[in-house]
Amino acid sequence: MALVGPSGCGKSTLLKVLAGLHGHDSGTVRIGNDTSHFTPGRDIGMVFQQALLLKWRTILDNILLPAEILGVPMAASRDRARDLIQMVGLGSFADAYPSQLSGGMQQRAPLPARWCTTPSSS
Repeated sequence: MALVGPSGCGKSTLLKVLAGLHGHDSGTVRIGNDTSHFTPGRDIGMVFQQALLLKWRTILDNILLPAEILGVPMAASRDRARDLIQMVGLGSFADAYPSQLSGGMQQRAPLPARWCTTPSSS
């Protein structure tokens, strides 16, 4: 799916409304159906224009930050994070710092953070 439009037309605002990060003044927002429910906290991951990585933490430690904050068991989260880092093509960079990654790699690095706090579906 693609969302295309001129600058200022509301693309980012729409995405923020869908993610539950921004309220809306009127109308109804519906995603999913009776058999496939949509939950923003579970079904949406955000990639920001500027990578949000702490420069003093390794990629693995950046990804594990939400698990640390939520108090999720770290051993399981660490194993899951390593699997997810591999999935986004950064397996050999888990112990690297953000400054050691290209811009595109920095954009991909935060993606696993959301899912290392939830059990694997496999």
